[in-house]
Amino acid sequence: NRFKVDSSSISLFLTLKYFKSKNKKIAFFAKSNSDIEKIEESIKLLDPNISTCNFPSFDCSFLSNLSPTIDNKSKRIKTLYNLSQNKEMILISSLESLVEKTISKKSFFNSNLVLNTNLDINYNNIIEFLKKNNYELVDFVNNTGEYSKRGEIIDIFSPLNSFPVRIFFNFDNIEKLKKISINTQETSIQIDKYEICPPSEFIFNDENISHFRKEFRELQLSNKDDYYQSISEKIIIEGSEQFFPILNKSLSSLTDYLEGFELFFHDDYKINFEKAYEVKLNEYGVNKEYFMNDSSYLLNFENLHKSLESFKLNFITDFNIHQYKILNFSDQIL
Repeated sequence: NRFKVDSSSISLFLTLKYFKSKNKKIAFFAKSNSDIEKIEESIKLLDPNISTCNFPSFDCSFLSNLSPTIDNKSKRIKTLYNLSQNKEMILISSLESLVEKTISKKSFFNSNLVLNTNLDINYNNIIEFLKKNNYELVDFVNNTGEYSKRGEIIDIFSPLNSFPVRIFFNFDNIEKLKKISINTQETSIQIDKYEICPPSEFIFNDENISHFRKEFRELQLSNKDDYYQSISEKIIIEGSEQFFPILNKSLSSLTDYLEGFELFFHDDYKINFEKAYEVKLNEYGVNKEYFMNDSSYLLNFENLHKSLESFKLNFITDFNIHQYKILNFSDQIL
């Protein structure tokens, strides 16, 4: 399908499409990351009850001693979790986010917990889950991906929630869960459940570390031997996340998570996708050829095209709304 829509009216278009369609699973891929939040905010203004998620590309260049921001990591992993739960939503992403693959769909599905008083899990099981999924042990939780422990109490800040939780135990069983104020570290209301998942896509488990060691030796990387040594010893120092492109043996594209979604692109998406792909390749400098030919981390247009074959695709053409006489906007575009 093809639609003519003013570029400033994408949010209205997606909202109307959501209400008029039986399928409430819609994904729109903007031309760049800068458009994602604007579109999501506009949809929320039109109807705050519509479930939306956004999935930006990573906000750093890898293999450059930089790591994504906490906010970026949290947004991405929260969206992947919601997609894994098969939730209805309008997903707003970008072509840039399609270029880089993410953690495998299979491995992600086995890495979440819903804490409640009926769950057959003890204190040690939860600590083991947090360590396995790279939660950071701190004195007081302030950011997503952190946890603290004092006696038989555990505080956790999951990326799936806007607040941390305090878990009280009665011997080996969860007795109660209470919300925590970040500012005061005091508890407030009691809650029935609290969902936790990995705080990010950066999982330094045995399989990934083994793959990282193999790939590291094949790349031309200077002044990074300290990282190689520390990660090999499971000591995850600041900056270790820069190796995400060579950390995972198994990867999935975002489209692998979009079963049942109807997808929307601008009609010039091929040109813009190929530009985003070239920009990402060039970021790797002397290792460009490796990521183009030997690595499965980046998705080129040929492979993107194959991954889209099972979807219903829709293409939006930009035009100047002031040059067209439209009597009924919603009927014209839907």
